[in-house]
Amino acid sequence: MLVAAIDLHQELGGDLVASLMGLAEGLADRERLRLEARAATTQARIAARIVPLAPVGSLVMLLAIAPESARVLVGSPPGLALIGVAGAITGAAVVLLRRIARSAGL
Repeated sequence: MLVAAIDLHQELGGDLVASLMGLAEGLADRERLRLEARAATTQARIAARIVPLAPVGSLVMLLAIAPESARVLVGSPPGLALIGVAGAITGAAVVLLRRIARSAGL
């Protein structure tokens, strides 16, 4: 870009310093926008890592606080159905969060 600006001013004339300053400002703006976009999508990236761990952490906490309830949860058909539904919802959330992160270029 720098060479193109110099070549253009050699052929057409004009204020090279102003053109180079404009080029520098444009590059700085582009970098600033890239950093702002990265900051804006940080929540999606963090959520994509935390969401799959939340159910496992919840089950571990349930085992620690109320082991009998955890046994009922994993030892009965309704409890296993709830675990299956929760797993499906968590899987869908992970897929959607990854799509959001991918569409944002992360």
